Amino acid sequence: MSVPPAGSPSKPRPAPAAPDASDPVAPADRWSDPLRLRTAIDSAGLGLFDLDLVTGALEWTARTRELHGVPPDAAIDRTTLSQRVHPEDVEPMRELIAQAAREPGGIVEAEYRTFDADGKLRWVAVRGQMAGVEGEGEARRGTRFVGTAQDVTARRDIERQLDEEHAWLTLALEAGQMGIWEWNFRTGERRWNAAMYALYGVPPGGMTRQRPPYVEEILAEDAPRLQEEVKRLRARGGASQVEFRVRRRDDGRVRWISSRGVIRIDPSDGSERMFGVSYDITDRKANEQRLIEADRRKDEFLAMLAHELRNPLAPLTYAHRLLARLMGTDPQAAHALQIAERQAAQLRHLVDDLLEVARINRGRIELHPQPMDARQAVRDAAEAVLPLVQERRQSLAQHLPDEPVELVADPLRIAQVLHNLLHNASKYTPEGGRLRIELDARAAEIELRVTDDGVGIEAEQLGIVFDLFTQVGATLDRSQGGLGIGLALVKRLVELHGGSVVAASEGRGQGATFTVRLPRQKPHGDGTGTGPAASPAMGPTLAAGGGTGEAAAS
Repeated sequence: MSVPPAGSPSKPRPAPAAPDASDPVAPADRWSDPLRLRTAIDSAGLGLFDLDLVTGALEWTARTRELHGVPPDAAIDRTTLSQRVHPEDVEPMRELIAQAAREPGGIVEAEYRTFDADGKLRWVAVRGQMAGVEGEGEARRGTRFVGTAQDVTARRDIERQLDEEHAWLTLALEAGQMGIWEWNFRTGERRWNAAMYALYGVPPGGMTRQRPPYVEEILAEDAPRLQEEVKRLRARGGASQVEFRVRRRDDGRVRWISSRGVIRIDPSDGSERMFGVSYDITDRKANEQRLIEADRRKDEFLAMLAHELRNPLAPLTYAHRLLARLMGTDPQAAHALQIAERQAAQLRHLVDDLLEVARINRGRIELHPQPMDARQAVRDAAEAVLPLVQERRQSLAQHLPDEPVELVADPLRIAQVLHNLLHNASKYTPEGGRLRIELDARAAEIELRVTDDGVGIEAEQLGIVFDLFTQVGATLDRSQGGLGIGLALVKRLVELHGGSVVAASEGRGQGATFTVRLPRQKPHGDGTGTGPAASPAMGPTLAAGGGTGEAAAS
C-alpha cells in the first residue's frame, strides 16, 4: 500500500490482556452487554468484519459495506474485498493477513484505499485479530480474522495538506537559502536545519552544545546588541528582526546575517522557546554601502557645482548694472537687460537651492529659531513670488487670521518653504489661473496650505513628488524648467523644524494642494508651546500685493 510510515501496516502485535473479571469497578459482564457495545461502535463510526480464511466467507456490517461501496443486500465473499480495495493496496493487504494467520494471537493494523458507492476514494483503517486457530506448533494457523474498519479519509487529507505545505515551505527556504532554528531557553538546546550550518560555515552537527547561539561565530561588536534584543523579546514578546555579522568557522569570512524570531511557550512542558529564520544579507549590505558612497559623492558634486556656478554670478550682476548705466534709455537695450536680469535671478535661485540641498544632505545647515508671526512669513513669500504671478497673469489670494499666529521657527527658512511652494504652484498653473495660500492656527501646531488650479498630479506620482530631481509628469517637450529640487528642499526644511508636508490632487488637470504642518514650539526643544491656545478668527482675503479682497496680479 502507498501510505506514509505513520499509517503503514504494522506487524501483528500481542493482544492486550483481557479485563480482570474480579475488578468491581469494571466487571466483565458490563462491557459484554450488546446494547453497550452497539452504541459504542456506532458512535465511533466503526464497521465490523469477520473473514473466514478457510472458506473465504465474509461478513460486513452496514457501516463496513458503506465504506466499501457495497449495497446492503449484495452477496460478498473474500473476493469482494479484493475488488473494492485500490489495486495498489490489494497485494500488501493479502500479505498482511497471511502474516497474521502465520502468527495468530497478534493484532493487525493497516490502512488502505477503497471506493464508496459514488466512486469517491476513501481511506479505511482496519484493526483486527485472529479469532480462530487450527494446528499445533509450526503448523499452527489462524482461520478467522475479525476486527473493525474506520473511515480515516479526513485525517489522511489533513496529512496530505500538511505534507504539501511542508514541501512548499522547504522549497521556499531552499530557494531563499534561509536557515531555520529553534532555541530552548530552559535547556539551552538548539536545533538547526542544514541551511543554518551552511550560513555559519559549520559542519552538520557542529552546533549541538548547550550554549547561547551568539557565542563564538558572532562578532564581538555585535553580540551585546543581539543579547539585548533577545532580552527585550523575552520581556515584551512579539517578533524581532535583527542584523549582525558572523565569522564563518570554515573559511573565516565575515558575513552579514538577518534573523527574525518569535517567542513561544511549549504547551507540553511549559518551556520557553524561540523560533526563527536567518538568511545571508552580505550582498545587500554591500549594495547599500555602494549606494551610500554614491550618494555622498553626489552631494559633494552638487556642492562643488553650486559653488562653481555661483562664482560667475557676482561679476555678471556687476556687468549687468554697468551696462544698464552705459546704454541709457534705449528701449531695445532696456528690454534685453530685463531678460538678462530675470534669467540671472532664476540662475541665482537654482544655485541657492543646490547649495541648500547640499548643506542639508551633509548636515551643515543650521536653523535659527525665534518667536515669529507666521502671517509675516506668508506675506514675505507672496511678495517674493509676485513678479512671476503677475508675469503669468495669475491671481494669488491669502487667507490669514486677524490675530498674530505665533510660533518658534527660523523666519527665513519658513519664508523659503512658502516661496518654493508658491513658485511651484505658479509654474504648474496655466496663465490666468488662481493660487491660494491659507494659514490655520491650532493649539499645538499651524497648518499652511498652498492650492492651485493647475495641471494636477497623478495618484501614482504623489509619493515621489518630494524626491530630489523629480519633475512630476515632465517630458522634454513639456518641461516647466528647474532642476526638480524645490519640493525636495521644502520637505527637508519642514522636517528640520519637526513638521510634515503632504501633497494632494484629484488627478491631471484638477490642481493640487500642498499642506505644511509645523509645531508651534521650538524645533527639537523641550516641547513647550509658545503660541496662544485658541485659534484666531479668520480675517478677510488679502491679495498678493496687499489690500483686501481677491485681486488678479496683472
